[in-house]
Amino acid sequence: MGLAGPGNPRALARGESAKEIALLGGELDERRSINGTITHVIGLSRQLANGCGETDWVTSGYGSLALIVPVLVALPGYLLADLSLRALIMVVGAFN
Repeated sequence: MGLAGPGNPRALARGESAKEIALLGGELDERRSINGTITHVIGLSRQLANGCGETDWVTSGYGSLALIVPVLVALPGYLLADLSLRALIMVVGAFN
């Protein structure tokens, strides 16, 4: 890239103006530097979005199972007349 080293006339220091960059012929180096930074930020943003999506998938799956599993566990007792409908609803409510 040519950005390092005091002997390199194309080495650009922070805070240089556009005129100094143009005089040193460092436009390509600056573009590479900026593109690398932007690419890195976009990559991190994608990782963050994917992580949030995975977290949402897990939490929504847990929420769905939390509604269904208690009913499935208590349903045989209701069908065998060991539980009344009121008792079934109370059992399901206890898991929520």
